[in-house]
Amino acid sequence: MPSKKNKENISLRNKVAIVTGAGSGIGKAVALSLVEEGFNVYLIGRSRDKLLKTNKIICEDKKTYIGDSHPFKCDVSTEKDVKKLFLEVKKKYNRLDLLFNNAGIGISPTSIDNINYKDWKQVIDININGMF
Repeated sequence: MPSKKNKENISLRNKVAIVTGAGSGIGKAVALSLVEEGFNVYLIGRSRDKLLKTNKIICEDKKTYIGDSHPFKCDVSTEKDVKKLFLEVKKKYNRLDLLFNNAGIGISPTSIDNINYKDWKQVIDININGMF
């Protein structure tokens, strides 16, 4: 039965989603909302501890959160990690219905001549290349 919140009466149960940055902020809020609607959500991030905290919220309230959650440590800037993630999703569900690319980092505000290349590359690899 679709959630009462779902006004269009479309079942979202058993849909499969990946949410990057699911350990905090917008990613966490989106992941919780999707699980509440019945999605099976892969909680993706670099900090396993943060992902486990998000997962704990879901596991402790199965009346509210009717979908399943799967915490999965993954650095979206590392091709090996991303391939491992998608192989896992394919193995378990053989499909992906929604990808919410939310992973991102920042650096302290400064002028461009004060940013070292390593920091710049990390921001680009996570915020831009990570979506690819």
